[in-house]
Parts: sequence; structure tokens; C-alpha cells
Amino acid sequence: MRKLISRGIAIGAGGVAMVIFASTAAYAGTDVNATAYGAYGQFISNGDKFYVKDMLADGYAVRICYRVNNGSVHTLTNPAGYGTTGMWDLDLAEGSIVTIDVARTPDTCSPWAVGYA
Repeated sequence: MRKLISRGIAIGAGGVAMVIFASTAAYAGTDVNATAYGAYGQFISNGDKFYVKDMLADGYAVRICYRVNNGSVHTLTNPAGYGTTGMWDLDLAEGSIVTIDVARTPDTCSPWAVGYA
């Protein structure tokens, strides 16, 4: 009888662990990055942060454009110059679809890259 009870506890504990892992994974976001001539951008899902780095000493600013759930396009611009990185900390709903692209200011943005908040 003792062995049956101890086995039942081990199985029960394993079942609880699986439920905890399954519910945690459902809320995991996805980071995404995009590159273009002279610009590198990133969306980091942990904290909903957007970054854009100016990688070319050409006098142009760089920007990161983003959409949430395929809505309106928003633009964040880093005018500080070569070697600098602009960072914006937003608060997006968990599970939102986030698409980004980057470019120097006179250029069109790169193809959209997709992540999840």
C-alpha cells in the first residue's frame, strides 16, 4: 500500500508540473529584428522594447516602423547619428502580433518582420 501512495504522489506532481509549463509557454513572446542599409532594428518581447541603431556615418537619421495586430503604422526615429541606438519602452497586450521594419530616413523601409508581444 505504501508503494501505491508514493507512486500516486509522484504522478500527481508530474501532472502539475506539466500544467504549469504548458500555461507558461502560451504567453511567451517572440523577438524579431530587421536590417536595412545603414540601420538595424529590434523588437524585444520581454518588456515590449523597440531599438533602432544607426550603422552608417552618412548624416541621415534611422527609423523603426511598427504595427500592432496589423493596425496603423507608427514610426520611431533615432536622429542622434552614427553608432547610436534609440530605445522606446512600450506596453503592448500579451500575444499581440508585432511587425517591424527599419530604414534610413530618406529610404523606404525594409520588408516587414513579425514577432509577438
